[in-house]
Amino acid sequence: MQSQQTHTQQLLERISRTTQGASDETEMLIQLMKLASLGKLMGGIAHTFNNVLGGILGYSQLMKEELEEDSEAFRQVEVIEGASKRASSLVSQIQMLSHKHSGRKNYVDPRAVVAEVLAVVRSSFSRNIAIESSLRHGKARICVDATALCHALLNLCINAREAMPQGGKLKLSTEAETSTQTSDARFETASLIFRVSDTGCGIAAGNLERIFEPFFSTKQEDLASGLGLSIARSLIQDQEGRIEVSSSEGQNTIFSIWIPAVAPLTAHVVPDASEDATEATGGGQLIMVVDDEEDLRHMARQILEKKGYRVVVADCGQSAIRILEDRGNDIALIILDMNMPGDDGTRVYEALQSLDSTAKVIITSGYTHNSPYQSLIDSCGAPFIAKPWDLPDLLDETRRVLNSN
Repeated sequence: MQSQQTHTQQLLERISRTTQGASDETEMLIQLMKLASLGKLMGGIAHTFNNVLGGILGYSQLMKEELEEDSEAFRQVEVIEGASKRASSLVSQIQMLSHKHSGRKNYVDPRAVVAEVLAVVRSSFSRNIAIESSLRHGKARICVDATALCHALLNLCINAREAMPQGGKLKLSTEAETSTQTSDARFETASLIFRVSDTGCGIAAGNLERIFEPFFSTKQEDLASGLGLSIARSLIQDQEGRIEVSSSEGQNTIFSIWIPAVAPLTAHVVPDASEDATEATGGGQLIMVVDDEEDLRHMARQILEKKGYRVVVADCGQSAIRILEDRGNDIALIILDMNMPGDDGTRVYEALQSLDSTAKVIITSGYTHNSPYQSLIDSCGAPFIAKPWDLPDLLDETRRVLNSN
């Protein structure tokens, strides 16, 4: 017994020595692994929460149609609807933060990027920090992985916040430029410039050359510090961009990001739905709604039938396949949830297409950023509606897809 206790004590001493000898970098990596796991968990929770919000938002919109617009009940339901949309926006921001970047680049209006970042900042930063924005890029567009760029800008905003512990002003701005003062030849043509500035404590001259180094930080108490700026620079470089900083100790700091600009797209543009289009009704077409959430199936049936469509519902992929086998010639459109227990959305979609290659399908999911089904959207061009459904948008997309060739 004494020998076993001695052996155990020796093992504990060895583990202790090993732990004491671990580098700060190893501790950082362990913390990053924890954060990665938390990110995956938060992404799944956000997806589930979007389904919950779907019922609240959808039924509040259904209730509005039954109420007089000048009634107190109508006003109260509008409050519920607005709160649901704000909650949905916050869930979308959580997903933006928790999901890995797709690496897929799309044409983006920088206004959308700034709006996404400011939504997170305004909902999470202290009230003693005044937040401003200035958008002066005109019609300039960029081709980027928007989520990655949002992450980079958000990291810069967080860095600015930490430089203003007593409060101050944070400003996010954009402008277009036909030439730059950088030495990189790639940016001698048109560029879109993002700037993040603060009125904080500034950066000491001796630290300016090191701020983008991994794990470099002046905040020793924070295990995760020292990576934000390094990650931001890496993400920006992935977008063929460049980042520079201007600062001095005791003065404000300005981070400038150059991203190559592209010509505005003049290809297919979907016009805004007019009021008349929103009020249009269906012509009795049969629509199949596939979703494992009973409340959402019932809600979709109600709104679609009210607008003149016929509806059949399925609670899983296998049920949808059986219904299509029986009534394939009658079904004009399928609204397919891509994330149901026991069913892989992509396989269900492919099975439905194999039964009827001409079937029109709208896919839907609670994942709004870098959806696991993005490859399907890209390869097949399948229409996509994010959850929670905004019922006017659902009706507009239903009408658009049914009328498409």
